[in-house]
Amino acid sequence: MTLAKITTKVALTCAAFGAVAWGGLRFSTRLPDAGPRPKPSDDAESNLPIELALQRHVQRLADGIGERNDRKPEALQEACDYVADEFGRAGLRVTVDRYDIGRALGNVVADVDEPRGGREILLVSAPYDSPAGSPGAESSASAVAAMIEVARLLRNGGQPRALRFLAYAYGHQPMEDGSNGRRFSLRRMLGRGDEIGLELQLESLGAWNGPRPQNLPFPWSTILPSRSDYLLLCGGFDARAPLLEFATRMRAQGRIPVEGISGPAFWPALGFSDRVSVLEQGPPCIVAGDTGRWRHPDAGGAMDRAEAIDSQGMARAVVAIAGAIGPRLEL
Repeated sequence: MTLAKITTKVALTCAAFGAVAWGGLRFSTRLPDAGPRPKPSDDAESNLPIELALQRHVQRLADGIGERNDRKPEALQEACDYVADEFGRAGLRVTVDRYDIGRALGNVVADVDEPRGGREILLVSAPYDSPAGSPGAESSASAVAAMIEVARLLRNGGQPRALRFLAYAYGHQPMEDGSNGRRFSLRRMLGRGDEIGLELQLESLGAWNGPRPQNLPFPWSTILPSRSDYLLLCGGFDARAPLLEFATRMRAQGRIPVEGISGPAFWPALGFSDRVSVLEQGPPCIVAGDTGRWRHPDAGGAMDRAEAIDSQGMARAVVAIAGAIGPRLEL
């Protein structure tokens, strides 16, 4: 066999393998198409109190407190106290899962009701710290602000699963042992026998720029829509069924478009932010958010300020998430 024939055969084999791999990636990760996109919602007026509350939270955390991480320990503690106070004002039972670092700092745990009799827990989590050098409005004040308002909407309980909220530090910078705040509390919960059936982690939720293209990396640029108006749900294969159910419930409300992908953590770019640690340990987990830096280039940077947050879009997302979790949700 000549060199030219060998080269051609190798090229055809590689092309065929690439096509099969791409098709497998698309089939195994993206959820079924949602059909027509929802029309713009007419509920802006009814969502106004939520929108104003979201603005207040993001402005307080990003503009008032500012950068909040180990470089700014006083600010990190202030953010912890603020989140705990807001959960308390919403009527939840609040405890602080303190780190063993000689300070009052810890993760804020807020329960809607007591998980008794082996009742499974739906854990909703979000980081309250910010990346180094950033006021962190999009990353991640928007996430914890959304979580506070989801908790407020669901504070009366009635869900099939006990509902617990976790606001954690060290989401952007690791602790001394290399882990993050989420893992710290999750290990403690599982260690004492808490039955966590599913985790819903909220990430950046402040960018809803409609048809403006986002900078999706390959291969997701060939799989996900380029527009910037949808909520993205991510999860491992073990979370595919609840992820699909959650997406279906959100789509049925017609408030925001929803896309979803599921797969192993080693798929390219699926592990951005905390997604790798989410998929590597613990119960099945769904990560919900906009697409962060893919959609909001200033996310996590020095210019990540509250003024750039779309609080109206956030309010729609919050109501949709709470509606999907609501009393009839059986994941």
